Amino acid sequence: MKAVGCNKPLTTTTSTTTTAAAAAAGRRFIDFVNRTGSPYHSVLASKRLLLNKGFTPLSEKKSWSSIIQRGGKYFITRNHSEIFAFIVGNKFNTDAMSNNAAGGAGSRIIMVGAHTDSPCLRLRPRSPIKPKEGIIQLGVTTYGGGLWHTWFDRGLGMAGKVVIHNKKGYIEERLIRVDRPVAIIPNLAIHLQTAEERNAGFKINPEEHLMPIFCSSKYYQEQQQAAAAAGGGDDDKQDTDDDAMVNGNHRALMELLSNEAGCAINDIIDFDICMMDATPSSIIGVYDEFISSPRVDNLLSTWACMEALSSQSDHLVDGKDIYIAAAFDHEECGSTSYTGANSMTLQSWIKRILSSLDQHADRYFSQIIARSILVSADGAHAIHPNYPSKHQSEHKVYLHDGIVIKTNTNQRYATNALTASMIRALASSCTPCGGSDEGDGGVNTAAPIPIQDFVVRNDSPCGSTIGPMMSANIGIRTIDLGAAQWAMHSCRETCSVDDAAHLVSLCEVIYKHWGDIDDNLIEVMDDDDARQ
Repeated sequence: MKAVGCNKPLTTTTSTTTTAAAAAAGRRFIDFVNRTGSPYHSVLASKRLLLNKGFTPLSEKKSWSSIIQRGGKYFITRNHSEIFAFIVGNKFNTDAMSNNAAGGAGSRIIMVGAHTDSPCLRLRPRSPIKPKEGIIQLGVTTYGGGLWHTWFDRGLGMAGKVVIHNKKGYIEERLIRVDRPVAIIPNLAIHLQTAEERNAGFKINPEEHLMPIFCSSKYYQEQQQAAAAAGGGDDDKQDTDDDAMVNGNHRALMELLSNEAGCAINDIIDFDICMMDATPSSIIGVYDEFISSPRVDNLLSTWACMEALSSQSDHLVDGKDIYIAAAFDHEECGSTSYTGANSMTLQSWIKRILSSLDQHADRYFSQIIARSILVSADGAHAIHPNYPSKHQSEHKVYLHDGIVIKTNTNQRYATNALTASMIRALASSCTPCGGSDEGDGGVNTAAPIPIQDFVVRNDSPCGSTIGPMMSANIGIRTIDLGAAQWAMHSCRETCSVDDAAHLVSLCEVIYKHWGDIDDNLIEVMDDDDARQ
């Protein structure tokens, strides 16, 4: 019998058909996120974009004064989990009084910020868990506020950093990524639950119920015996539970890590490993309109700002501002760390950049910051058709319908009326083609970027972002915005290909045209000005 079917998406003549630009943006994001799995790999994927566009890496341990110059493109990383990319425009002027200079109004910093981390399960540094019921498990700890029930019944891989003694005896960091499913957290069958447990719903004790199954004792022993026989050892030897422990972890885990890191088991000193969904990200839906992926929050924003900065870099080098794309670590647990946004990192690095351009730049720092803008880019909650009452009725946001401006009067978001108005003006005036390398970005004044507004219900808690803390720490104007998504903090989240393209496009417009809006801004006049 001939099978009848089609692997291609259905087509339609309506305006909802996935455009070529949106589909291409979706594929680029998937290529990016499929290389990740830990903050370290988020940075690695970002570096790949930047290096392909000629950005120069900097070390914060060395002087930048002889390296940074106008027209240059650079990036810095810290702990390989935070990345800070920037372009210094050829016309950048540190002089706070440069409004009358040939370059026009004074220079500023235009920055889009995101984060590299996502909620996940992380391996404990020491997990001497003995087999239970013939099963060897991994010791994990919860990172961030995950929807932990979504981690059940999924093939889990792992990614992160292993610290070793190399062959020369030096301490060396190596990144590993195991994209095949090496672990799983099985559910408890419904038949083994009491009526009370079934009626109470799905409840998890994260200490007892989230330990992934790694292998069976039976297969572990068989592997050890086979290895011993191949090496001329005792193929009948059975490891005791104590024999199977290496530096506080089960030998099965340490063998995997050592194989991936390319070192001996005893060379491993420590590690920082994230568990991850081993199923690759994909474009889904009958019309190929959605993206199903882990870590949409917040790698969609990280990818978008790095993509926008790198794709427009040849244009921005001729500008008069400093253009920054930054992605910080530890947002999901409060950002207070030396790689987090709630630190002195941003202020320190900006001052170093300015000092490299002008030895007297410190005297202009406050004025430059006063002219600058921070766009805090992070995910927004799309209306869920199964739970529509969870949204404030006048502020429902939808997949495909554009970038979401997030507002909270209690300052969980840093948006204010002015920064929101300026973004609306930019979005309505021009649209580059989602990361196009052609021409000057493919500005299309006939196709504005759609904008939506999100406000939480009065009876609902509100999440937060890096926006409020960075705005307060450095004293910079800020707006919180992002792409709409479903299932935030799930092991696997959903967004749309259209909004992936919208977010890159808006970042491009912000980098290229924020200065045009800001230079012509008429601020509130004080009484003396009003009387004249």
